[in-house]
Amino acid sequence: MNRHKDYPTDREIRHLQQCLDNGILLAQKRLVSRAVREGFTLIACPRGTVIEVDPKTIVF
Repeated sequence: MNRHKDYPTDREIRHLQQCLDNGILLAQKRLVSRAVREGFTLIACPRGTVIEVDPKTIVF
């Protein structure tokens, strides 16, 4: 009998979350590299306050 799986396992969820986290980190690194290369600043909003950030100060 073919058993249909409705819900992912905890392991599958952790794997998917890790893949998403890796993709977000890669996108952030590329954005920072581009900002350094092209000479623009980044905008962030930590704790609800909008600030301008020099990309050279960002550490991963």
